[in-house]
Amino acid sequence: MLRVFAVCIILIGVVTAFKYVKPEYAFLFRLLCVFAVFVPLIAELERIMESLNIFADYAGINSEYLSVALRIAAVTIGSQLTSEICMDAQERAAAFAVELAGRAAVIIISLPIIKVIFEFTVKVFD
Repeated sequence: MLRVFAVCIILIGVVTAFKYVKPEYAFLFRLLCVFAVFVPLIAELERIMESLNIFADYAGINSEYLSVALRIAAVTIGSQLTSEICMDAQERAAAFAVELAGRAAVIIISLPIIKVIFEFTVKVFD
């Protein structure tokens, strides 16, 4: 992980150097910096999922609910990151559209949990 931080610091230095000379290259280096952070995390995603499944089994949590929660977290992080990149590029309309699409995706992904809550509520009040 220290290598990731070192690469990011170097890339931020390059961004600063290019910011005034060639702003379009600075933006590309910013994107490269974001990918430099997230690619190693994606590589570790399988190990994280295995650990979370072990914790869920130990706690007696349905793995479907854990999967839904992780997808919601991924969509939230992805839409926030994309929105911030759009804001950096001075594209506020695109940033708003990404945020709105992310919120809609979270609602769609959470429908199985909402269904279970409704079923539980109906059982309790019958």
